Amino acid sequence: MDYSELSKEELIKIVEDLENQVIKLNSSMTSEGNVNSALLGAESFGDVFNQFVSTDMSGIFNDFIIAMLNNMAVPAYFADIEATVLGCNKLFESLLGRTANEIKFYPLGEVMSESIDDGLEPPAENEQENAEIINYQAFITDKNGIKKEVAISKSIVKNLDGSISGVIGVINDITEKRAIERALVESEQKLREANATKDRFFSIISHDLRSPFAAILGFSDTLIGMYPELSDEEKLSFTNDISDSAKKAFRLVENLLAWSRAQLGELTITPKPVHLYAIVKELVDLYSPLAKQRDMTVLCDIPKDTYLLADEQTISLVIRNIVNNAVKFNNDGEAIIISAREEGENVIIFIRDHGIGIKPEDIEKLFNLDTNSKVGNSPQKGSGLGLILCKQFIEKNGGTITVNSEYGKYTEFTIILTAASHSPRTRTIA
Repeated sequence: MDYSELSKEELIKIVEDLENQVIKLNSSMTSEGNVNSALLGAESFGDVFNQFVSTDMSGIFNDFIIAMLNNMAVPAYFADIEATVLGCNKLFESLLGRTANEIKFYPLGEVMSESIDDGLEPPAENEQENAEIINYQAFITDKNGIKKEVAISKSIVKNLDGSISGVIGVINDITEKRAIERALVESEQKLREANATKDRFFSIISHDLRSPFAAILGFSDTLIGMYPELSDEEKLSFTNDISDSAKKAFRLVENLLAWSRAQLGELTITPKPVHLYAIVKELVDLYSPLAKQRDMTVLCDIPKDTYLLADEQTISLVIRNIVNNAVKFNNDGEAIIISAREEGENVIIFIRDHGIGIKPEDIEKLFNLDTNSKVGNSPQKGSGLGLILCKQFIEKNGGTITVNSEYGKYTEFTIILTAASHSPRTRTIA
């Protein structure tokens, strides 16, 4: 008889019938005049039962478990103490894309995944009661190589004498559930970042943008009110202060507008051959007068025939922001060096100052809008928006930007962009 086709109820009926026959034999053995015949009947039944047990007991037991597994609504398998598969239900076959015959007598770890060890170590005798159910999560791989995240619950199966005969494993495919959970976590993180960005943005508008205008108004009012009493030298000083504050406000407004356009997807990146030397030379001429006031020099060490494949407007803004920071944090009397070299298909740009440097723990914060851009012990402090734009624009131009610094000695920004050796492309910041 093929017991695998029987239901649990049918298997239980077979066992009950056997039990009833044993009861009848015991009754016959106690009746007068029927002892010999009862013994004969018992001996005959015993022979049949022993033959039944010795030839097919394990098969009946396994078939009974498989029939039970097939009545379950989740993938399930049965393995022996050595974690060798003895059978499974149809749902388990569907989960792995393999038939029961294909996986029977194979190690469970090999059947489900080479990276998962599903062997069941028999617990110590005094721990058996506490080790009957094992729950954990893992990854399994089906026949097509698709990895699935699952929750596995194992139940130990014991023999009548209490020894462990094997384990029944029940599996729940939680791949989709985990994907949804990860998507929710990611969405929550993006929402937090968006809120932090919004808060920082308003902080920039309310504080950093207000400060230079307050300086302009203050210097202007003083200049107007005390103009007749001021010397020409004092008037020039006030005028320079007003000019510096206006430039600071203009740079910040320019960055705010560029960042806003980038966030709204309205800023188009149009890569084309860009003359790097010309861009840097213009910035050197722009910042040299300011640098001279502190006995600093801004040097351009870029070959005149160096061309990038990039968007000129955004790259110019990037270099201008970094040079502006270099001037701000450089030590008086030191040089700021802007250099570049070609390596293969790339142009590597270096902007190095010899200022206060940046602490290692602060480097990670440079490109985060939700952190303050104050560096080290310097009284200089900015909005931090400039470096955020630098990173965004460099990446949108297909490049990378990194920072190397030794606190108290120097800071060097390294920008890698494509050399002008490919056809121009047009991209829109999303």
